[in-house]
Amino acid sequence: MQAVLSKAPQASINIFSLDPEPDFEFIRMAVEKTGSSCLFALDSGEENALA
Repeated sequence: MQAVLSKAPQASINIFSLDPEPDFEFIRMAVEKTGSSCLFALDSGEENALA
């Protein structure tokens, strides 16, 4: 995952899914590797949205 994050195009914000038991080391690494703002969201699994 680290190699992919380093090569990803620069974005204003990156959105990642969050596990019920967060891996804070991954969260810190993702913010560092992307070099931009990151939003980590936890899905309840009880609703769906169409975009």
